[in-house]
Amino acid sequence: MIDEVDLAILKILQEDTRTSYREIAKMVGVSVGTVHNRIKKMVANNVITDFIPIVNPKLLNMDFTAVIMVKAPKPPEELAKEYRKFKQVIQAYSITGIYDLVLVGRFRGREDLNNFINNLINSGLASETTTSIVLSVIKEDFRLPLPEKT
Repeated sequence: MIDEVDLAILKILQEDTRTSYREIAKMVGVSVGTVHNRIKKMVANNVITDFIPIVNPKLLNMDFTAVIMVKAPKPPEELAKEYRKFKQVIQAYSITGIYDLVLVGRFRGREDLNNFINNLINSGLASETTTSIVLSVIKEDFRLPLPEKT
């Protein structure tokens, strides 16, 4: 189970994963060994699933973002493995409503997006799509709003 010490560690890591165990220990008021063991345990229990940098997509010419609503020819769970293969897709959700999936993707431009959608349809992973292009990012934050206490 997650306790207040784990929550405190998670909050610090969500702000900056580069924070040293020594700094975290000082901020939380526990030993460095405790921080190490707690993080190791949270990774083993899939509380923490990855440590990754958040890359500025504009600097890599990948700032063309699209939200693609998909009607799938089969239940999305049967096709999930195939959808995960697409590197352009940064988020994919099975949803309720008239569409089966919503995909959020990063592309190099309109042509890259068009090729992606054509590939989805031609490969049998989508029977219909509706696409919205993101005009501006108002908020994009992958940190969870952690509770104050467990």
